[in-house]
Order: sequence, then structure tokens, then C-alpha cells
Amino acid sequence: MITALYNSEGQLNGFAKVVRDITERKETEQLLRERDRLAILGTTAAVFAHEIGNPLNGLSTSLQILSQMLRGSSQDPVFVETLDLSLQELQRLTALLNDYRAFARPQSVEVQPSDLRQIVDEVLAPTIKHYNQRGIKVELEFDQDLPLIPVDPEKIKQAILNLCKNAVEAMPDGGILTCKGYQKANRVILEVADTGTGIPEDLEVFQLFKTTKPEGTGLGLPIVEQIVSEHRGSVNYISELGKGTAFIVSLPLDVTRD
Repeated sequence: MITALYNSEGQLNGFAKVVRDITERKETEQLLRERDRLAILGTTAAVFAHEIGNPLNGLSTSLQILSQMLRGSSQDPVFVETLDLSLQELQRLTALLNDYRAFARPQSVEVQPSDLRQIVDEVLAPTIKHYNQRGIKVELEFDQDLPLIPVDPEKIKQAILNLCKNAVEAMPDGGILTCKGYQKANRVILEVADTGTGIPEDLEVFQLFKTTKPEGTGLGLPIVEQIVSEHRGSVNYISELGKGTAFIVSLPLDVTRD
């Protein structure tokens, strides 16, 4: 801002210049605009996900019925194979959509004292037979005196299921899935380990849509991180290529919120 300076006789003596740095203000305005844009994109994506959900379910159901009708018939095997592949792709898209919905939905936890070993047992009960059929042995190692932890059981179940599913997918030729639970200071630790392929060093596993699996969505581990974070916990991993990976979830015994 430049202002002319005059003396008492009205003669121009010079100019006064005031300079104000507005860089920070401009950066803040840009940040607010970016937040608004992301909020709009998030809302649009949620609506989009909802709108395509029903058509995907309808297509999947129709293909399943058609596939069952063709079983045992004299139809061209190439046609039947193409139909099966289409159904698999639809199922993959549906899984991706469901994972996205789970990640995008605001997380609210209803904490209650819970038995971590019991939660793990309930997660594995429906799947352990399938795991065994794939040549995967399940081992559980939990401290006998493990205290109850304040968690939302359903949310933690989802996180554990994602970790186990991730571990099983890393062992296409079979292996060992190990779940460990123990106390460390004022926290309870859950380890989910596999003897699978391991994770490349340059892969950011908690980044959205990052995966090495052909049928993976890249959302399972970000969902785990989101759920654990809502419980004021942390999740990390150690991995060695060709030997396996262990995900380590640390949950506090006190989740007093600010």
C-alpha cells in the first residue's frame, strides 16, 4: 500500500509504503479450498458407491443363476468359462465396493471390556475349515492371564478378519497362520503372522489401493489402521521376503478420550 505524504502547504514530500506478507493467508485459503474440494469428492464418491451397489448385486445374482442353469448342459465350454470369469470379476468389484464403503464410513466405536482370545476364536471359527483345506495350519498363542481390553468387539473383529485374510492370501501354497496375544506394560499386543511371501520394502501397505495380490483391493490394511487408530492403538509390521510377515497391533488398556 503506497500513500502520498504532503506538508502543511500541500506540497508533496514523498510517499509512504507499507508491505504486508500475505503468503500465509493465501496458503490457508488454498488449504480451505482443497478441503472443500476433497469434501465434495468424498460425498460424490459415497453417492456413486451407493448407486452402483444395487446394479452390481443384480448382475451378480443374474450371472449366478445363469451359471447354475448351464451346469451339466451341452453348452460351449468357452462360453461357460467366460461366464465364470465375468462372475469372478463382478464379485471382485463388489468386494472392492464393500471395502471402500467400510473405509469411507465414519468410524464410531462402542467400547466395552472384551476378551481378545474370545474375539479371535469367533473370527476364526467360520473360516478355519476353509484355511485348513488350503493347507494352512492355524496356531494360537495367548497368555492365560491376559486382561480384558476396552474395545468395540465388532470393529476389532473386522480388523482381525482383514489381517487373517491378508495373511492367508500371502500363503497360496499353504503355511502357518499364527495369532499371539500378550500384555506389554499398559497395552495388549496382538500379533498375526504368516509364513508367506513377505512384503517388498518399497510397498506402502497402509496406503490406499496398494497391494501385490491379483485379487486384492488394497483397502483391507488401511481399514485395519483406521479401526486401530480409533481405539487409540497402533499397528506395525515386520516382514522378510520369502519367509513371512507379522502384523503387530498394540491396544491400550485405557482408552480415555480427550
